[in-house]
Amino acid sequence: MDTGGAIKGPGRVDLFCGPAGAPAADLFEGIASVRVGRPWPGPWDLVRDMAAAWFGPRADEAFCLGEVRSVLAVATAARAGRRGGYAWAGRGRRLDVAVPYDPARTEPLAWRHLDLLAAAGCPSALLDRTLPALALDPGETRRLLAGWGLVPGGYVVVHPGSGEEGKRWPAGRFADLVRRLHSPRRPCVICGGRADRDLAARVRAGTGAMDLSGRTSVRELA
Repeated sequence: MDTGGAIKGPGRVDLFCGPAGAPAADLFEGIASVRVGRPWPGPWDLVRDMAAAWFGPRADEAFCLGEVRSVLAVATAARAGRRGGYAWAGRGRRLDVAVPYDPARTEPLAWRHLDLLAAAGCPSALLDRTLPALALDPGETRRLLAGWGLVPGGYVVVHPGSGEEGKRWPAGRFADLVRRLHSPRRPCVICGGRADRDLAARVRAGTGAMDLSGRTSVRELA
C-alpha cells in the first residue's frame, strides 16, 4: 500500500457530503466549509457536483469515506494531489491510499475512518478515538425536554432508522423492544429523521411511546 508521504499537519478542512449528512455538519469543529452535493440519482447530478468541485478551491488531499466511484470523481475534479479511500469488490484501484474494506469487522465505522487516515500518514496524536461530548447548555436542554413533557434521565431513546435496509433491525423487533421498555414512569421516545417517519409510526403503533421522528435537529437528537 503506497501512502505517498505523511500529512503535513493541520490545515484547511472542507466537508463534502450528501443532503442526508449535511445536518450533522454543525457538530464538527474546525470545518472551514460544508459543500452539500446531490444524492446522485443520475449521472447529470454527478456531473454538476464535479463542475462545482472543479471551480472550487483545489484540494491537496481528499479522503473518500463512502462509495468510492462517485466521490473519487468529485475528488479528481477538485484536483486533489492525493486521494484515499477503501478498496473492496474490485473498487479503489485508482486510489493513492487504498485500505482494504473488511465487512466482517464489527467495530464502529468511525474507527475504520481513523485507520484510513492513519494509513495516509496522519499523526497518531490527531486520531483520538474518544468520542467528544457536545457542549450543550443544561438550561437549554431542560427547556427543550420540557416542551415535549420529558425530564432529563427520565426516558429511553429508540432510533430504529438506518441509511441502509440491510443494516436495520426489522421494524417488528423494534416494536417489541419498545413494548417491553415503555412505561408511564420511563417512556420510550422514538427518534429519527424525516425519512424515518413511516418506520417510526410502525414501531410506535400500539405501544404508547412518543414519536419525535423528523421533529428534531441532529444537535437536539444528541
